[in-house]
Amino acid sequence: MTAQTLTPSETAGGLCPPPEWTAAPLTASTQELRDLITDFVQREAIPLEEEIDRTHKLPPSLWQKLASDPYRLIGAVIPKEYGGRGATYVECCVIMEELGYSSFSLATCVETTTIVPTYLMQSASEELLKEFLPAIASYETYIGIAITDMNGGTDPAAMSTCFSCGDGEYRLQGKKRLVSLADNCNAFIVMAREESTGARGALTAFLIDADTPGLRLAEEEFCFGMRGHTTWIVELDDCVVPASRRLGDEGRAMQYLFRTLDRTRGSYATGALGVARRALDVATEFAMRTETFGKRLIENQSIHFPLIEIRARLEAARLLAHKSSAAADAGQPNRVDTSLAKVLAGAIAIDAASLAITVLGGRGTTSDSVAQRLLRDSHTLQFGQGSPNAQFIGLAHDFYGVRP
Repeated sequence: MTAQTLTPSETAGGLCPPPEWTAAPLTASTQELRDLITDFVQREAIPLEEEIDRTHKLPPSLWQKLASDPYRLIGAVIPKEYGGRGATYVECCVIMEELGYSSFSLATCVETTTIVPTYLMQSASEELLKEFLPAIASYETYIGIAITDMNGGTDPAAMSTCFSCGDGEYRLQGKKRLVSLADNCNAFIVMAREESTGARGALTAFLIDADTPGLRLAEEEFCFGMRGHTTWIVELDDCVVPASRRLGDEGRAMQYLFRTLDRTRGSYATGALGVARRALDVATEFAMRTETFGKRLIENQSIHFPLIEIRARLEAARLLAHKSSAAADAGQPNRVDTSLAKVLAGAIAIDAASLAITVLGGRGTTSDSVAQRLLRDSHTLQFGQGSPNAQFIGLAHDFYGVRP
């Protein structure tokens, strides 16, 4: 097997570029944002990929740069009056795809700073918004999301974490798992059911400071993919929370959550497409420079046919993700589109990464291969913002009136 070096002009036509046009042409400002992030990824993120995967940590320097000018991608969706960039959800799609091209660990940690403000802007008091949104945007505060109980996540109404109330305060008891970057958090959005309602009570959300007595990080959970995105088990043992830290009305936490995810799943989907795009580029670059049996790998139909198919699926999923996010920006219903986009993008990420392994052969399975990291990440990312089967449950109800 002989490796050949190709010039950029010989390879550029086969790679999968960032989009110039999606459900509508990108505005000039959105194109500038995309180019800015692409440059950041190439200069700052890609050189640190191996370190992030090896150490299971995102370097603090990356966070500081992302929060600072000219990027300001932490809490990008936060309105300008609260100190944020004021990004649209379509712009969040662009942000996530470019970050996902390098590291989905980095992308999903940034995505958390979109989910949290989106949830708070639906549920929190103006006093809390003024206190926390500027701090999120400047990266003075990082807020985690503690929803998943130890007994499962797809059926949150069955969670065992509960609260009792009285004298203007709440007391929480329970245990949460898969809490993103809990060791980096200043506070958590925690969901619980009222103790007196029994096994399937409506859920209420609270904003709890990380140093609240009774709240502790019990154990780090190590995932085989997205290694820079640490997850933790968080215990709540008789945590006292003032009524002023309740988010919205009692019993309405899931309504706020569903509305939030309708707005953010589109960008999460494009983060997965960033993984798929990187896998396609890894496979394409290898196939175009590697020669076997007297011709380049890329000339074999068994190589270029599946590459083209994945690329077509990627382009279609991006259109759907941007369409759903544009609807969110316009305040229009988008639940079906955002769920479909999330399911499609996750499947494409797995298929693209698997194809990259196939094209690279044994080289793709070595520990220093980008392809094997992308494959691990592609499987792990499936479960953020609702697993594929959770999406299918909702879509079955939307399409056919079927309830679980």
